[in-house]
Amino acid sequence: WRRPGGSSSTRKSFLNEEEWEAVFQKLLEYKILHGDANVPQKYDKDGLSSFTQYMRFYYKVGKLSSDRIERLKIIGFSFNPNEDRWNCKFEELKRHKEMNGTCYVSKHEELGKWTRMQITAFRKGSLTEERKKRLDEIGFDIAHRKINKSNDDDSNKKVSPTEVWDAMFNKLLQFKKEHGNTLVPEFYPDDPAFALWIGSQRVKYHNGSLSREYADRLNDVGFDWKSAEMIDQEFLNL
Repeated sequence: WRRPGGSSSTRKSFLNEEEWEAVFQKLLEYKILHGDANVPQKYDKDGLSSFTQYMRFYYKVGKLSSDRIERLKIIGFSFNPNEDRWNCKFEELKRHKEMNGTCYVSKHEELGKWTRMQITAFRKGSLTEERKKRLDEIGFDIAHRKINKSNDDDSNKKVSPTEVWDAMFNKLLQFKKEHGNTLVPEFYPDDPAFALWIGSQRVKYHNGSLSREYADRLNDVGFDWKSAEMIDQEFLNL
């Protein structure tokens, strides 16, 4: 890699403390400017691209100190950006399934393009068994998925908004049964999509766009219309 401030290209097994700190500070500056610490491979300013690739390699082979690992993690550096991007899209697909009752996504949407990439990877034998298992567990039966127009038939269409609302309402009933209240926090790790739906009901209620029928059904089960901030505080105090 190219040493900061120098013109010669040298390769080193490890950087000494002073050199490492100098490039780390450049990485901090990069994050401030770009919003993340994941430098593209083609970005060669200050040797950051080479530096970040070496850090990932050293991490993979167990030659990166715990102190450096921690400092890189604190600024949001990803040691496996491809895996992180995959996990991000997978979580997006999970939320889509929870909100719509199906893993079908239009090929015209970014998420739909990603699902088709998974099908292609499976057919080429490049999709790992772990990823296939995770997709299967949420109902994305990848072995029987098709990329052609038959994937757009009626059996894969989205469920109706009414069916989605009823499914979420049933989750609320279950939540109340388990917790004795309807204080679903804004950030609910057990079911983020459910928390998102709860928040949308409060917003619609307060701006007058929630139907009378839905408002009545929620009132009948003692739904709490307070703001998300107040709900979160009450949930933490339980």
